[in-house]
Amino acid sequence: MKSSKILDFLFGYEQTDKNFKNSRLSGLGKNFTDNMIGGMGSAYAKRILKNPISEFVSGLFRTLASASLRIYGVAVMTFGLMTLLINFAVYYFRDLPTSPAVQLTIGVIFAVIAIPLIFIDTPMVEFLERHTVTDVLFFEIFCLRRPRRNTETKSFPPALEWIIPIIFGTVVAVLGLIFPIHIVLIAVSALIFAALALSSPEFSFLATVFCIPVIPLLPHCSLVLCCLIGLTLVSFLVKVVLGKRLLHFELYDALIMVYITFVLISGIFNKGIESFESSLVLVVLTLSYFLASNIVVNKRIADNTVNLMIFSSVPTAIYGIIARHYLPYEPQWIDSNSSYGCDVFVRAYSTFGNPNIYAVFLIAALIFSIAFMLDVKRRRLAPLYFISVALNAWALLLTFTRGAWIAVVL
Repeated sequence: MKSSKILDFLFGYEQTDKNFKNSRLSGLGKNFTDNMIGGMGSAYAKRILKNPISEFVSGLFRTLASASLRIYGVAVMTFGLMTLLINFAVYYFRDLPTSPAVQLTIGVIFAVIAIPLIFIDTPMVEFLERHTVTDVLFFEIFCLRRPRRNTETKSFPPALEWIIPIIFGTVVAVLGLIFPIHIVLIAVSALIFAALALSSPEFSFLATVFCIPVIPLLPHCSLVLCCLIGLTLVSFLVKVVLGKRLLHFELYDALIMVYITFVLISGIFNKGIESFESSLVLVVLTLSYFLASNIVVNKRIADNTVNLMIFSSVPTAIYGIIARHYLPYEPQWIDSNSSYGCDVFVRAYSTFGNPNIYAVFLIAALIFSIAFMLDVKRRRLAPLYFISVALNAWALLLTFTRGAWIAVVL
């Protein structure tokens, strides 16, 4: 291939096989679960893994993974029943003017969900692997690491199999009395998500990609997105230190670091703390580039990333189309322009709150949908990709973002 210094610098194109084997693309033929020594802290990996804290954490993860669904069912049942009892007692003894309907409903739901779990004595990971839907969803699509068969599995001692889940369910129910119960459930869900993310940075990265259309609906959405990226970054760097992931830093990555440095400097000296906070958010979002370029190292993860973005765009497009025609809309997205053949038109923005930002998301979703639809190897999923193309194209037209229209055409 003809040498080009400009392309080598900007895009990392290698000229020889030797350089290519050392590049970021060298992982394309590997599975992300393979142990890879990256050179960062690998000499101390064994020492860190033998640390008492590391051994305790890894043992706790193995215990929770190998625990039977019955144990989780007992914890969920305890939480549901204790929530019912506590709120009934508070309602009658404190003589509240209104019944805690939300808390009681949540208690009933969790108690009912726990009933089938109590009768399943299969370890949780084995149960997920045994069924096709859960196996594909958790281990194939979201890339959770499968447990190694040759490692020793740990479980709760027989005397504690019932005591520990009962205590856990009771504590969570009591916290629901002190704090709003939805906050407690969100906190528990966040802890579970963090545990899964620390075990597999690919999981949190793919989950973040899939949840991009939903994140703008959450309060403090920028903070939530930064927390997801930060959690993934910490998980990935821990894996690098332990020698289980490779961290590639190529020449053109230095341009991103220079950009990050200037953003921080401008944020500090521009308008004080408010400007610094916004610049810090931009820096964290920019760091997601390094995560994406180091986590997406094989075709499987690349396909999963694109497919999750495509499939998450479909309900977003449906909602955007319906909301544009039938639901109340923000006044600032009503424009008057006779060039469209009407005096007034409403711009679709779906869950993003801004038609211009939504159009940027639709550009990527639409182009990848077209590419996958025309791929001969994906003929079985071609109808699904065609639906995605049709809905996203319709939604893109309704955004009335002319720059996005031109971009898609180009």
